[in-house]
Amino acid sequence: MAIVNLEDPDGSIEAVLFPQAYEAYRDLVVVDEVIRVKARLEDSDRGRKLIVSELQPFDGEAFAAPPGQMVISTEADMLANGSTDKLKAVLAHFPGRDTVELHVWDESGQRTIVCKMPERVDRSANGLHAELMDLLGGGAVSCV
Repeated sequence: MAIVNLEDPDGSIEAVLFPQAYEAYRDLVVVDEVIRVKARLEDSDRGRKLIVSELQPFDGEAFAAPPGQMVISTEADMLANGSTDKLKAVLAHFPGRDTVELHVWDESGQRTIVCKMPERVDRSANGLHAELMDLLGGGAVSCV
């Protein structure tokens, strides 16, 4: 069994590894080792502590990339006759972390509106680009 202090830049907390967990992960219980912890929080009259069920070496590659951005460019007349509602429905069908920026152009080719859409999407989702291109045309979508 081991009782250790886990620290991050915001503070520290006591963590308990019962014998079975300690035997399985003893090589990771090292001073200044960066680890990922799976645990449940115990909050009792003796204070807060983590009851550890699993430890893993930290692998920065395994964490999700920060959100990206998808840019939709279209002419103003493409958003007429209910197309705006269809656009919102397509975006809602592919929820995710990536932001969506809408660029609207007038008939003379001048960009008239740039707005951030409230919907967030998974820009790598299968079918998203195809549905947007079907709705707004071939060159409507780009990812930043």
